[in-house]
Amino acid sequence: MQNKYAIYFIASVIATGAHPLVSHGQQTPPAKPVGSTVVRLSEFIIPPQPIALIDMRLMPDGQVQYQTMMPIAGRVATVDDAAKQRGTGALPAGVCLYTATVDRQGQPGVVTSSVVGQRDRRIKIAEGMPLEWAVWNINSKDGPSRLPYGGGYERMPEPALPASSVKVSFAASGKGFNYATYSLYPVYNKLTRSFDSTSFQYRNQREELTLLRQENMAKLIRYIPVEGDTRRSAGRVIQLAPNRFEGVATHYVEDDKNASLRAVSFLTFDEAGNLLTDQRVNFQYNRKLLYRVPVYDPSGKVVGTFNVFDSGGGKKETRDPQDNRFAVVVTDEKGAIWKQFDWTNGEGSQLAVMPIYMSRRGNELLAYINNQQKLLKPVEENWLFDATGKAALLNSMPYSALLEKSTIVGMINSGNRVGWYNHTPTQFVDAFTDANGDVWVLKQRETEGPIVETTTAASPVPGPAKGIIGFANKLNAIAGQASPSLPNNQVVTEIGTNYGDLFAMQFDKDMKLKHQTVIAMSPSSEQVRFKRINRAAGVDYVFANSVNTHLRFRNGELTVEQLMPVDGIRPGAVEVDNFVVDEAAGKVYVLSMQPKKLVEGKLSVYSLD
Repeated sequence: MQNKYAIYFIASVIATGAHPLVSHGQQTPPAKPVGSTVVRLSEFIIPPQPIALIDMRLMPDGQVQYQTMMPIAGRVATVDDAAKQRGTGALPAGVCLYTATVDRQGQPGVVTSSVVGQRDRRIKIAEGMPLEWAVWNINSKDGPSRLPYGGGYERMPEPALPASSVKVSFAASGKGFNYATYSLYPVYNKLTRSFDSTSFQYRNQREELTLLRQENMAKLIRYIPVEGDTRRSAGRVIQLAPNRFEGVATHYVEDDKNASLRAVSFLTFDEAGNLLTDQRVNFQYNRKLLYRVPVYDPSGKVVGTFNVFDSGGGKKETRDPQDNRFAVVVTDEKGAIWKQFDWTNGEGSQLAVMPIYMSRRGNELLAYINNQQKLLKPVEENWLFDATGKAALLNSMPYSALLEKSTIVGMINSGNRVGWYNHTPTQFVDAFTDANGDVWVLKQRETEGPIVETTTAASPVPGPAKGIIGFANKLNAIAGQASPSLPNNQVVTEIGTNYGDLFAMQFDKDMKLKHQTVIAMSPSSEQVRFKRINRAAGVDYVFANSVNTHLRFRNGELTVEQLMPVDGIRPGAVEVDNFVVDEAAGKVYVLSMQPKKLVEGKLSVYSLD
């Protein structure tokens, strides 16, 4: 649950290129709703356990439906079974699911409530008898003593997953420097979200799958994945489409130590592990992959990759005699080679050609890059690559001018003012082209940090513990209940990426930067989720962060505002969206909790106009 003193300072600000508004820590009022409704989040006046939102959706008839869950003590019982509680302080043994609707006029609709949990096998119940849940740890005046029984934990709702819940990397058999034994295969890192009946929470887990491993190894003998920043980024795989992933590998040729530097393969796989394409590219000189980024069309769709290869070293005759010449390979949306050419820039430094954003328009390629070959005088450059691969420098801007073109909204960069306008490194979020031809690119700040992932046993088996805890575990095993002991965890920690502030970058049709707005976002190990709404008047974004940031793009200007009420807090985990968008009506519905009224929420309605 989010702290109610989270970032409240994101509010309305007009971002234009005239004079930057620098406002570190500025607090301004959030957006004003056009309506709001006080709603209940539970049937209980005083909830015995914390309440969390687990689902929110817009129904076909325009009603907003939301569902909450709350751990609850008690047991399954028949109608004539008193099921009296023995002792005090019973632990939760089930989950109360509360579902309600609100119509477009703000009137509450249908409410249903039931409990899911495992039946106590010690209680003999005849087949076909109607069942209820006898509620414990609650006074009659504070809530119902009986609730409908909805079945076992398999009836818990399936949580939604991010649009991109699969990450792919390359791996190879073999060890050490005996590359003759290497064979390549893809590794699928799949995100799953399941309910843990021990902690009464939904848990994120990642499962590594090696689909069609033997078949791919037989096809890709002596293929070696290019290195990534971590084990899980080997091959530097980029998702081209929902069911197409492209990565890069080199080749081992016996008695030719330069072979892996003279040729690479662009390999594409689908989600099932099938090898779709193997596009081999040969180089005149030794080369090593330096930069690899997606290529986008004007609407922000991935249409390929842009790959820059630097000198691969070796003896003089194997190296490119021109230090500032780079080999470039561009693929298309299916992984085929779209263009291959040489690009000359800078004075031989790898930092001279750092791509920030690549846009393909017809047979031309527009590039916005960061040239840091002179560390004290870096520049931002715009390049155009024509149909033949010929490069033309369109514009060069001193990096110091970036500060003049930047606007702050909120306490960005965790309060650190040093380099707050620096958009490298950042991860792409989305992009679009407005009615004026300006290109808007949204990116999120990246910082290095540890990633801790936990794999949890779904139903831990209680062992022969000592004393009272061991005795309680034995009773739970007999009753068919999950033990309240800690689950078996496998913790994996490695250096990874944290995501923070949002950058809204405005370019003209030639990819010349006009302005950028840096918007505060709380750090997270996952990229922020969002909903994009394309309207006749412009484009809107609503983000699933702690304050539901709303971006409104109209006539070349950006307005940033907060959709979370000042006195509101998120009703549950950040993995669950607490808003829905009614595109037909041009409205956003945001559900928040009231900090002093634990069972009341507020459904606020905001207009996109």
